[in-house]
Formats: sequence, C-alpha cells, structure tokens
Amino acid sequence: MTAPLPLPEIHLNGSGQNSLLGQMVDAVQALKLAADAMRESYPHMRDYYTLDPAIHSEAFKQHQDRISRIESLIEEYESIAVAIASL
Repeated sequence: MTAPLPLPEIHLNGSGQNSLLGQMVDAVQALKLAADAMRESYPHMRDYYTLDPAIHSEAFKQHQDRISRIESLIEEYESIAVAIASL
C-alpha cells in the first residue's frame, strides 16, 4: 500500500490554488510529452538482430518498465491536480 498523497493547504501566505493547479498541469503535459518521446524510442529489432534474441527481449521489457513508471507518474500528478482543483 502506498502512502496517501500529501496535498498543500491553500492559505494567504502560500501559493494560490490556480498557481498550484497550473504547476501540476504543466508537469502532466511535460510528462506526457516525455512519455510520447519514450514510446517512439522503443528498442527496434533492426538494432538487435545481430545479437542474441534474448538481448532484444530484455531491452524491450526494460523499455516497457520505463513506460509504466512514467505513466504512473502522470497518474499521480493528475490525481494531485484533481485534488488541488477541489480544495
């Protein structure tokens, strides 16, 4: 089980809700661009065919793991943004 996401408190001496929400939206957009670039850089077999096929399989598995991690980050930042929007 993961720990609950700590959320900021909106108050007079802190950042405003719109500012915090904008930061989260910017982060989500940047992560989505990064995820798209990562998907385009998948390990293509043409770059591995002279090697043992297991090497390509492992490269592809690791690539998929990286994609999963960034997708998880996107979901986390989106959850924070939704929570901030509802403060």
